[in-house]
Amino acid sequence: MNKKIIFIEVIILIFIIFFTSFISNKIYKNYKEVIIKNNAYILNESSSDKEIINIIKDIDIENVSLDEINKYGYEVYEIPYLKNKIYFYSYLIIISIYLIIITIFNVYKYKSNKKIIDLDNYLLGILNGNYSLDIRDYKENELSKLKNDIYKVTVKIREQNINLENDKNKLEELLSNISHQIKTPLTSMYVINDILLDDEIDKEKQKDFLIKNRNQLEKIEWLVTNLLKLSRLDSGVVKLEKQNIKFNDFIDKTIEPLLINFELKNIKIIKKGDLNSNLFIDINWMNEAILNIIKNAYQYTKDEIKITIKDNPLYDEITIKDNGPGIKEEDLPHIFERFYKSGNNKDSIGIGLNLSYKIITMHFGTIDVFNKNGTEFVIKLYKQVV
Repeated sequence: MNKKIIFIEVIILIFIIFFTSFISNKIYKNYKEVIIKNNAYILNESSSDKEIINIIKDIDIENVSLDEINKYGYEVYEIPYLKNKIYFYSYLIIISIYLIIITIFNVYKYKSNKKIIDLDNYLLGILNGNYSLDIRDYKENELSKLKNDIYKVTVKIREQNINLENDKNKLEELLSNISHQIKTPLTSMYVINDILLDDEIDKEKQKDFLIKNRNQLEKIEWLVTNLLKLSRLDSGVVKLEKQNIKFNDFIDKTIEPLLINFELKNIKIIKKGDLNSNLFIDINWMNEAILNIIKNAYQYTKDEIKITIKDNPLYDEITIKDNGPGIKEEDLPHIFERFYKSGNNKDSIGIGLNLSYKIITMHFGTIDVFNKNGTEFVIKLYKQVV
């Protein structure tokens, strides 16, 4: 038992003893005074010998002998015996009450300490990674509330650990994919470099291999650039700077880098819908998202890409559709996953559409893909109520 508590209990006991002595002494004096007055009254009323009455009234009844009083036919209690009796019973009652209270207190304290020890063992279990324990208590007291709060914290920690473990697995997978994506063009570049070291290679082949080498470097540069963009989006450091822009102006700005490619491949860009409707977007980031989708359409279409805008009170709907072979049904649920490569294009790195998905989601939008005589991407940018 705690020494401090024992000390406090001893102090309380000493105080109770002194208090009991004071009260007992007070009771005794009051009782003695009542006896003297009562006997004096009786003698005054019953005796004819006034002198004897005055003597009895004035004497200290505690010191007079019983025979002196009893010879007049009156009896009084023996005061010293009464005093001892008052003190004895007073101490007995007070100390009994004290012991009962201390016993109840110690039993309660023991039970409370046991609950605290159980709680401490529970916390040690949590620190050792055992999250299966459950200490929820549905009683209405402070300790029960504490237990429930600790359990809530435990659940939160368990969820965070699960998320951290998932993030760790994703990071390992991400690093593995990045390593693979960079290793492939590097391997190709090593092979090309070895070929170029041959002195007998003619100028035409040398030029062809240098172009291939440059393409591999551009692929690595594109990969690194887009991975940096994805990492910024994942970390939450990107702050969208939204502004109004007409849909037609936005699309013209987006497809401008691809116009020469469209002409070389004889691909038509068809814009439909309310082209003068306003979009409230971060122009640079949304340009990145739409451009990746148009590049995907450009890669697979036969001869045209349709871009349609529909405006309604809830959202702006942008549809980008090509007339190519479409996407395999087994690939559709995974097309926006990072590093996923569809069966149609094994040379794809698989981060462009994932980047588009993240940007559109940040704009409180959704993106879906369908096979409808080609591939159709449907983007809905929901309008926020201000």
